[in-house]
Amino acid sequence: MYNFLRRFGPFHLALFYIILAALLGIALEWIEVLLALEPGPQLDGLHLLDKAVLISITTVALYLLLRALLSEHHRERMRHAHTQQAYQQLFRAHPQPMCLIDPSSRRFFDVNQAAVARYGWSREEFLSMRVDDVQYSEATGSLDHHFSVFLDPTPGPKSATKCHKDRDGNPFWVEITTHPVDFDNTPMLLVTSVDITTQVEAVRKAKKTLKHLEDAEQLGRFGAWEWHAGDIHMRISRGLARLFGIPPEQQTESLDSAFRRIVPEDRPHARAAAETCLRTGQAEIRFRAQLPNGEIRHYREILHAQSGNGATLMMTGSVIDETDQIRHTRALERQEADLRKILINLPAPVVLHDIGPGGKLHLANPAFYCMLGVPAGQENRIEELAAIAADAENRQRLADLLDTISEHGNHQRKQEVLLKRQDHSIFRVHINSTHLQLAERQYAQLVIHDIDEEIVLREQLRQANQKLSMLNSKTLRVLEQERALISRELHDDIGQLLIAVKTNLRSLYNKWPADLDKPPEADLISGVLEELVAKVRDRSLMLRPPQLDELGLKHAISWEMRRMIGPTGIQREFHDRVVIDKLPDEPSLTAFRIFQEAMTNAIRHGEPDHLAVSLEADAEQLRITIVDDGKGFDPEENRGGLGLANMTERASLVTGMVTVSSSPGNGTRVEAVLPLRGHRVTSPA
Repeated sequence: MYNFLRRFGPFHLALFYIILAALLGIALEWIEVLLALEPGPQLDGLHLLDKAVLISITTVALYLLLRALLSEHHRERMRHAHTQQAYQQLFRAHPQPMCLIDPSSRRFFDVNQAAVARYGWSREEFLSMRVDDVQYSEATGSLDHHFSVFLDPTPGPKSATKCHKDRDGNPFWVEITTHPVDFDNTPMLLVTSVDITTQVEAVRKAKKTLKHLEDAEQLGRFGAWEWHAGDIHMRISRGLARLFGIPPEQQTESLDSAFRRIVPEDRPHARAAAETCLRTGQAEIRFRAQLPNGEIRHYREILHAQSGNGATLMMTGSVIDETDQIRHTRALERQEADLRKILINLPAPVVLHDIGPGGKLHLANPAFYCMLGVPAGQENRIEELAAIAADAENRQRLADLLDTISEHGNHQRKQEVLLKRQDHSIFRVHINSTHLQLAERQYAQLVIHDIDEEIVLREQLRQANQKLSMLNSKTLRVLEQERALISRELHDDIGQLLIAVKTNLRSLYNKWPADLDKPPEADLISGVLEELVAKVRDRSLMLRPPQLDELGLKHAISWEMRRMIGPTGIQREFHDRVVIDKLPDEPSLTAFRIFQEAMTNAIRHGEPDHLAVSLEADAEQLRITIVDDGKGFDPEENRGGLGLANMTERASLVTGMVTVSSSPGNGTRVEAVLPLRGHRVTSPA
């Protein structure tokens, strides 16, 4: 009956009930007419029967309808229970993490075991969490955007990729798919997450690899192209586009355009290389191409040909920009040529030698072969430096020297080695070694100095200096003797004569008759004689003060200070700390001359207000110090005078030394230290 009603339908049942009731009413009316019943008990009984039959039919129809409806509701409930149970089984047993989320609060309503295993939180912990709690905190972007996508009312599942974290905070990537569901009349989101960390990392690595490849193309200035037979275009990489000035977004180029870019002189070689590649499978070519800006650059291209899918011919090419390398190589060649010219013209022996074991002699200048006595035209007989070493020990020294350059790069080293000439004579040299790089090759630059020749020259120079020093000493002694002689002659002879002339002139002046006027020239001659006598006396004292010979150094210095400084108004000090009785003549005279020179320079150039002299002497040395507070000067500046040089030269003749300390505005200090041992004492102190 239930199946009959389900197939018949409620509408048809109601229509059948109306028709049956109508027919029943018509039948009763027909019976009433047919029997011609009068009002009375029979007619009332018929009407009562009519109503009873109608009520019975209605009751049966309602019963059947209610029973069908209740059965359908029961079956729907059973079907829903079976669906819920199947969903629970599918939800729990699903291998991928799944969860039910309340869209209004974004809290977890339920999670399956796979989610618990992947994320690490228990089911009870999940039910107290929100969706945001599983998002990795350092992930870019906000979850709101993706969650709003999930709540889109448009039917159908929604997908997004997010970075989640597990209970330990470890990030991983998932692809989220959401399905809107009705759970107990409550809208929910069924979320399925698939771990795609491996795929994301693979994509990242691929992008990184592509980026590295692009960077390598940019740094290495190379690019690639690919062409399939029958196609008029070839695919080009971004690196190739960059090499030829093509817009980076352009991924293809026609063969005709690429061929026209090659300079006309190199096009036949390019065509021949392409034919060789088609015939043999590979080829290599160097060509020049003109860029859109008119610049011509040099390239090297490696071609490969092979059959692709379906036996279709495919040709690939790798292009390298060699312009900078060619320019660099040419510059290095010019540099090496210039270096060769410089080495050839150098007077000192210089060698360029390969570094490392088995290294050969790369270049040597004529001075090197001349030092060895190698005849012209036989230079090639010396292939390595070790061949001219005197013995095995010196060969090892040369090898160690080259190894040191190889290991330490720019490390400089000086090595003493014995070499042999072509006539087998042995001589000693110093080799200064440095590291040199030419045209990407490493060399040891060796500058060789002949020590034997230097020793001879040094000894000759020492002897010449010794002779010059002795000559200077003798010259100064002779000069001092001549000064003393001239001083005595000026004082004793010329001075006496002038005094006699002056006395006679005064006597003549006194005997002049009183009645005669004295000529005016007499007073003039007398004044000139007075001035001449004073100048002769001053010159005599300057050449050789008698106090130095008669009274000693300290009295001569004190007298000279009064004589020179007195008229200037400069304050003077003299400190005498001499603790010995007698001073040798030569150091005393040297100290006095240094004192004279220093004081003259101070008065003439320094313009001091105060000048102090200190004299110290003991059994070992004599020290004299002259200090002024004048303008000072820079001792390193060449002033064109000989004063400082004369003081230094005089001190060196007695094996002493002079120190001058001064700076502009800070005065001057001159200190001389003269040894006393080895000098004779012939005059009183």
